[in-house]
Amino acid sequence: LGAKAKVGKSTLVRDLAFCVARGEPFLGLPTVQGPVLYLALEEKAGEVKKRFEAMGATADDPIHVHVGKAPHDGMDDL
Repeated sequence: LGAKAKVGKSTLVRDLAFCVARGEPFLGLPTVQGPVLYLALEEKAGEVKKRFEAMGATADDPIHVHVGKAPHDGMDDL
């Protein structure tokens, strides 16, 4: 997903992640419930947590967050 800074890319993707984690519709379209890996490569951990909690996410939601630089062998790690 690409666009200029501060237009809502992270907000859109967090909403998508939350909907998939719960199996809820996203933008009026059905999703398949499943675990989500959210890569926060340019965000702070506290901000990411605060934003997901504001959406109603809990520790029971299968949203896994990586904060920091992309791992060197990220695809191998997956």
